Amino acid sequence: MPRRLSWTLFREILVSSALGSLLFTSVLFLFLSRRLFEFIVQNPGPWRTIARLFALVLPQALPYTIPLGVLVGTLLALSRMSTDGEITAMRAAGVPGRRVVPAVVAFAFIGLSVAGAATLWLTPWSIREGYRLRNVLMEGQLNADIQPRYFEERFPNTVLYVRDIRQGLWKQVFLADLTPSAERGDVPSVTLASEAIAQPDLPRNRVQLTLKNGSKYDASKDVEKYEVQSFPTFDQALQAQRPPEI
Repeated sequence: MPRRLSWTLFREILVSSALGSLLFTSVLFLFLSRRLFEFIVQNPGPWRTIARLFALVLPQALPYTIPLGVLVGTLLALSRMSTDGEITAMRAAGVPGRRVVPAVVAFAFIGLSVAGAATLWLTPWSIREGYRLRNVLMEGQLNADIQPRYFEERFPNTVLYVRDIRQGLWKQVFLADLTPSAERGDVPSVTLASEAIAQPDLPRNRVQLTLKNGSKYDASKDVEKYEVQSFPTFDQALQAQRPPEI
C-alpha cells in the first residue's frame, strides 16, 4: 500500500511537472531567442546550422524552468488530491499524512540533479557551441557574400568588381592589387578575367579564385615598361579581413 501510494503520487507529480516545465521553457525560449532572430537575419546560413542554433537555446532555459516545473507539479498534485478528498480518505484508512513525503522528496531530488547538470554542464556547453556556430556563419558571410556590380574593398589591398554572378560562377571579373612593390611602386596590378570560380576557404579565412580567360597588366615606375600576360586559367587567393569573434 505505501509503495503504490508513493508511485501514484510520483506519477502525478511527474506529469504536472513535465507540462509546467514545457510551458515555462517555451516562454523563456522565445525570450532568449530574440537576439538570435536578429543575428540570423543579418547572417543567414544553412537551415541545419540555424536549427542547431535554436536548439542550443533550450538548455539555457532549463536551469530556470526545471525548478519552477517541479514546484508547480508538486503543488498541483497535492492540491488535486486534497480537492478530491484523497488525503481525507487516506487518513480515514489509517495511512498517516507523512506517507506522501518520500515521493515528494524523491522527485525533488531528481529535479535538483537534472537542474544541477543543466547548470554546471549542459548550459555552458550550449553557450560555447552557439558562439562557435555564430562565428562560422559570420566568416562564411564575409568570404562568400559578394555583390555584383559593386566595388568590393573588404579584402586588404585589393579592389574586386564582378559584373554578374550565376550559380556560383563570377562573370567579368576585375581585380586590382594595391600592394606597393619595389618595381611598381604605388601603381596597382590589374587582372581581368571573363569568369572565375570562387570557393570559400574558411579555415584560412580567404576566398580561393580560379580565373579563366584573362589577362594581367603590370606597370612599373618606368613608363616605357608595361607588361601584359594572358592566361587560360590562373589561381589566386583573396585574403579576407577576419570578422570580430563573438
